[in-house]
Amino acid sequence: MFDIDFVIKNIKDAEREIKNKKIDPSLKKKFIFYAKEIYEIGKDFEMIYSYFEPNDKNNRSFKNELERYLENKEKGIDYQIDIEYPKLEEINIQYLEKKINELEIIKNKAKKENRQIKNIIIDTVLAYQSKIGILVELKKENNKKAFEYAKKAYGDVDEDLYNEALQYYKKRILFLEERKKRGFADHIVKKIIKREKFDAQDIKKYFDLALKKSSLNKFGFKTIIDSNVTSIDVRYNSAGYNFPVIFIPRERRAGKRKIFQLIAHEIGCHSLANIGNKELGIDGLSVGRDWEIVHEGMALVNEEIIKEIIMGDSFPEFEIRLGVYYILAMQKAKEMIRKKKKGDIKIVYNYIFGLHQKEMLAMGYNKKISKEKAREFTKKILIRIYRGLFPYYFPKDKTYFEGMTIALKMKKNKVDIYPLISKVDPKLIPDLIKIGFYKDSEILQKKAIKIKIIAEQMWENE
Repeated sequence: MFDIDFVIKNIKDAEREIKNKKIDPSLKKKFIFYAKEIYEIGKDFEMIYSYFEPNDKNNRSFKNELERYLENKEKGIDYQIDIEYPKLEEINIQYLEKKINELEIIKNKAKKENRQIKNIIIDTVLAYQSKIGILVELKKENNKKAFEYAKKAYGDVDEDLYNEALQYYKKRILFLEERKKRGFADHIVKKIIKREKFDAQDIKKYFDLALKKSSLNKFGFKTIIDSNVTSIDVRYNSAGYNFPVIFIPRERRAGKRKIFQLIAHEIGCHSLANIGNKELGIDGLSVGRDWEIVHEGMALVNEEIIKEIIMGDSFPEFEIRLGVYYILAMQKAKEMIRKKKKGDIKIVYNYIFGLHQKEMLAMGYNKKISKEKAREFTKKILIRIYRGLFPYYFPKDKTYFEGMTIALKMKKNKVDIYPLISKVDPKLIPDLIKIGFYKDSEILQKKAIKIKIIAEQMWENE
């Protein structure tokens, strides 16, 4: 991952420099030409992990996934192959390799261009190539190489990241135990137990209302309830739809507080970014390799702001709770792989179960409820980290933890708006500023602020 202090300095330097320098409009025009070529070649492979996400197709679902793993643990994680490979059968390997070669031609052309354009295009091409490369290697049944491509696309978990996550977990437990001593935990727990659960239709109703109030519906966004997705997903394009879509899983449930956090996350960040790219003339394109890491981080920062407004109770420096568990589970899974115990998912299950049960007890729940909550939570964590690339865990979920730590630092340095207004790798922002992007960002900043206000007002007036 890039050095965030260096990125922040470069962004600020680029902003200062551009105030005293005229931009050559031909640079922006050239960049858009390359960007559209890349998008036409790579648009179907943007969300590569969706090929491997558990869903109701092929008899998979969140409900039964973990039970299958535990029942078949002697077969190892290779058990997934029989379920996952049918998704790849219709994808022609020669077609995929042709796409990689077409992207290589664009990359070579861009090497002759202005330095800023060259940097942006090469980084973006490598992002698309690595994602398509995942599919190519799976088709060749070269699973280890597929995993190497996945690490290039989404990154891996290392010891430093693991230690950072562990420290956050320990801080969280200390915070909750201190709060329990003050007698505050009981009030929060009772409030959570009594909260109403809304279904997919309710979530859609609130999303539609937020889109309308923020005027984002004018950009064509529609919400669709779909049984083939397992998480809320914002897509600029999707098969069968000629408009931007926010997919809501048919089985999705959410408490009242969570609905307004989701508005801040999915509409206030992800949907806004799609509009930002459209306004910049690069509809649907994601620019660079690390855009998703910080973008997810900014979405979680948005979510936490709304939560704090609504609840008035938030753990300092621990908005990244879910990401922490992903990192800890992934590291434990890697440890099992190194020890040749790749089939013993039960060890990872027990590890995360114990950590989460301790957190639930510290929150004020009794032993019985703590066990129930830990059981359900652990299933979700393991299902997500054991999806996809065999026989390894899939590393994409580390973005939630790493992204938020970076996003909070960017916010502290007052540069958080850039990842919000388009799907761009932050380290490429200085180059994009210099070739003429972001000059109209104030309009989109106002939209981002407006969505936060709308979520708060909807909570109060509901």
